[in-house]
Amino acid sequence: MIKREVIERIREAVDIVELIGSYVPLKKVGTRYRGLCPFHLEKNPSFYVDAERGMFHCFGCGAGGTAITFLMKYENLSFPEAVRVLGERFGIQITEEKNKPEESGIYQALEFAANLFTTYLYYYPNALKYLRDRGIGEEVQKRFRLGYAPGNRSLLKEAKKRGIPLELLRRVGVIVTKDGEDEDFFFSRLIFPIFSPNGKVIGFGGRTLEEGVEPKYLNSPETEVFKKGETLYGFYQAKKGLRGSKPILVEGYFDLLSLVQAGIENCLAPLGTAFTLSQAMLIKRYTDDLYISFDGDPQGEEAAKKASIIALRAGLNPLIVELPDGFDPDKFIREKGKSAYQNLLSTAKDFVDFLVAKKDLSRISGKRDLITQFQEIIPEIGNEVLRELYLNKVTEILGIRRDLLLLPRKRPTGEASRIAGGKTKKEEKLLSYIILNPEYARICRSVLPVSAFPTRYQSAVNTLYQLCDKEFTVAEFCDSLSEEEDKKNIASLLFREERLPGPEEFFFLLERVRADVLKGEIDNEEKLRTFLEIKRSLMKRKDGSKNVSS
Repeated sequence: MIKREVIERIREAVDIVELIGSYVPLKKVGTRYRGLCPFHLEKNPSFYVDAERGMFHCFGCGAGGTAITFLMKYENLSFPEAVRVLGERFGIQITEEKNKPEESGIYQALEFAANLFTTYLYYYPNALKYLRDRGIGEEVQKRFRLGYAPGNRSLLKEAKKRGIPLELLRRVGVIVTKDGEDEDFFFSRLIFPIFSPNGKVIGFGGRTLEEGVEPKYLNSPETEVFKKGETLYGFYQAKKGLRGSKPILVEGYFDLLSLVQAGIENCLAPLGTAFTLSQAMLIKRYTDDLYISFDGDPQGEEAAKKASIIALRAGLNPLIVELPDGFDPDKFIREKGKSAYQNLLSTAKDFVDFLVAKKDLSRISGKRDLITQFQEIIPEIGNEVLRELYLNKVTEILGIRRDLLLLPRKRPTGEASRIAGGKTKKEEKLLSYIILNPEYARICRSVLPVSAFPTRYQSAVNTLYQLCDKEFTVAEFCDSLSEEEDKKNIASLLFREERLPGPEEFFFLLERVRADVLKGEIDNEEKLRTFLEIKRSLMKRKDGSKNVSS
């Protein structure tokens, strides 16, 4: 872990305008700089950089953050990698703290299991023969670190022999306790190690080699380092070639391995679950198009449709690869060959053509069903340019007016209604004030709970309240947010606020928000008294500074 003081030195050394300007042409507009956003296609610039606050924000796609965030997003780096790049660029030596013992132990336990499974593969000829019978050669086998778990407490016995803490192996899910007895989680299964984007083993998938055993495929349990919905099989191996490519999303481990064995790269697979928005957003960081190559049966078609909608929500353009009925990518590539599969890729349909081909447009019912589908799909598309292209194509094919595809959305309720109705403007304005001034943040913390702010900001407010005991910069606060969505929300918020308010304006706004909170509180006298005392103290200081200056 990189020391905090080193990160602070790098933040102070970085000129965000100079850094981003080396990637994106910027032009000064007022007190800020503007250019075309590098994270989505646009004709008119909506990407702004604020030198004073050390932040950027795109009003088109919502991307936003600090210099470190920009480098992470543009170069597809982790936080430590981005800090190291900036440290090298500005001549700052990077010193690191040791990882937390428990974190290091988890990865060591996973690595121990992965190495053992790989070793077992060579000790059990039936497992190696199964791979060869499926057409998987040694090069692909080693690249993906395939292994075998014989069960019979083999892993448990080896762990005890080597002194590996069993508690760690339980935490990562390779050992389970049943009826008070420890035993291996995987039994007689081919093992597929699952990697983080940086190449660390974080989990395992297993395929049974015994007939009639269910489930056929099994993943190790989710842990603090392994979330199935946020991880893609093959991502680490494909990462270097993803930028600007058209990766192929398949359903299973062997679909992916067989394509790679045939020389078709940049393949990815969900981990036995439906394709998720988090997985789609991970792909979107690298490219704009995604082939979806699922099984050639009705179930596969339906799964491809659902995956396409998820891809569109992330701003990806899905291209549907249609396999013959009864084929999956694994079977097709082994029986028909690489050239035949590449022909399928070249004739892949975009999602509009895919849906249109399934309906009889000569019938009113066919057109009506399509219009209904697109009314639901188009507003969900997470990229403005792609949404416009879909609108144009659908209206042309169906011969209808654009406004029919843009019917008013359902009226929001609850929290969404408050936001849509503009009733959270004062809370948002107050939040921007306390981010810009640590003293205001401390005052706010003493009288306002996190729940006083709109739901989408509460995680960020919680972080702010933890940070505000010391002085901090806006960039430091933004970099301390763990969720990408939080960073976007805060960047968007701060770019609406041009200046830092004085105490009168701050307290006026705080009183209004506090009044809303007090309506729902019975025992509020103590908090109110604290609030008034702090207000008087701050106003006295302000008046005193006026007298000195006069």
